[in-house]
Amino acid sequence: MRMTTVFLALVGAMTVLLRATFAENATVTMQRDNAKRAFQKVERVQNSNCTGGTEETLFVSYDTSPWTAYANVAIKTANLLTRMISSTNVSTDILTDDFLFTLVRNNIEGNSVIFGSAIAWEEYAYNGYRTFCPYAFKKNGSITAYDLSLNYDYLDPVTEWYHTLKTRNWKNASFTTHNVAYRLNMSHGDEQAITQPVASLEDGHWTYPYYDCGGGNIWMVTYSAPIFGVNGSGKAIFRGVATIDIELTNVDISQCDDGGENHAVDIFRGTHKCPSSTKCVPLKNQGFQLGAYECSCHQGYYFPNISATRKAFSGKDIEAHFSSLDVTMDSSTFECLKCADGCNMCTDGKACVKSNSMITRPIVYLMVVAMATLSIIV
Repeated sequence: MRMTTVFLALVGAMTVLLRATFAENATVTMQRDNAKRAFQKVERVQNSNCTGGTEETLFVSYDTSPWTAYANVAIKTANLLTRMISSTNVSTDILTDDFLFTLVRNNIEGNSVIFGSAIAWEEYAYNGYRTFCPYAFKKNGSITAYDLSLNYDYLDPVTEWYHTLKTRNWKNASFTTHNVAYRLNMSHGDEQAITQPVASLEDGHWTYPYYDCGGGNIWMVTYSAPIFGVNGSGKAIFRGVATIDIELTNVDISQCDDGGENHAVDIFRGTHKCPSSTKCVPLKNQGFQLGAYECSCHQGYYFPNISATRKAFSGKDIEAHFSSLDVTMDSSTFECLKCADGCNMCTDGKACVKSNSMITRPIVYLMVVAMATLSIIV
């Protein structure tokens, strides 16, 4: 009876292990398939003609934490505009076209990864225009700015960066109070408590990666922050968004298990095809493309082509190989070879040469023994 119980327990444990293994393999296969489809979509869209709008979207998740500092640019812009218009009973008359264009141009100045920035207003919210969206972006080393609304209907519900915040319930929006004493001639005036809505990082929204046709004409992600006004009841109301764009085509991704630092687009992590005798090493400055890694030999293995300058297999070559083959097929073409027995490191398959210490140690030992013997005899 006890043997039967033990046997059934072992069978149960093996079943759980096999299910977990199959599930893990299925997950890896699905990740690789999704990565491949994503890259195929990127290449297809970039090589086709498009009209205005966010026509193509990659519905994949990614880590936005490396880009928090850039998202704060949109937050600060939105909160500045909120303070300006909420102090004038939601009127935008205090604002000018030139001021708004200056804001978006300033947001992308410098060498940051921010590609573009926009300020998009609600319908008829800004100075008599039905829609108005100053947009600045980098192009050929310079900054270009224009009104995006003239060739891009951002009010369309499919425009994620705008519609998501427009339709959110803001009845519990946060407010902050500042105590300000304005100047009165040559002295300070009375201190005033100014209470206004304020947006935080959590109030904003990161889009899925999308192809921005009519804006930057690139693959990008956008972070948008809400601009608020205050209604007659003292409640926050949505008036528009301030945004920043990050271009993905110039952002390195990693298919390796350990992608290194600041790989925000981690949807492809662990989808490399390096065989077990090698380790995946991500390559920098490769951009948004498949196979941006190398497979270098693990310790105890050597690269088959001993005369090669680069002792690693190209990730692009491996991806190209598997794109036309089933992933379960033999990958020995990209395997490193095991060192000879007893060799921890090697550059070819030859037997290891013993180190000087291994040779001289027995000689020293014999000399010590001989000297001790002579001293006894004497």
